[in-house]
Amino acid sequence: MAACHTPPDGPEAGLSRLVAQAVDDLASRLRVPSGEVEVLEARAVIWPDASCGCPRPGMRFKQVPVDGALIRLAVTDRGFEYHSGSGGRPFLCASAPPLTGGPRGPFDLKPRDPASDERADPSR
Repeated sequence: MAACHTPPDGPEAGLSRLVAQAVDDLASRLRVPSGEVEVLEARAVIWPDASCGCPRPGMRFKQVPVDGALIRLAVTDRGFEYHSGSGGRPFLCASAPPLTGGPRGPFDLKPRDPASDERADPSR
């Protein structure tokens, strides 16, 4: 993610809580024990706009910096990115670039409740 950088004051105090939420969410989607989810990276970032690094075609986002987090996870050889912004829950960024050399795609993940953040629903 070249468009974001680590805030000068270091990681947010709640980063470990966000990581735990992302791990639990991915484990639930893949129907695997949370112990099988590997945390590759977790850091506080400043996203360049309100898309939190996960833009959607046809959507417009406020062009203001947003404090957030980038969490990269892996299960076996598949990588996943979770993003968060403005203290919100982390969401699966289906449009994030691949993390591994192998095929990446959240297309076989269990869909979240439609009432939750629609960016996390890979079927959209």
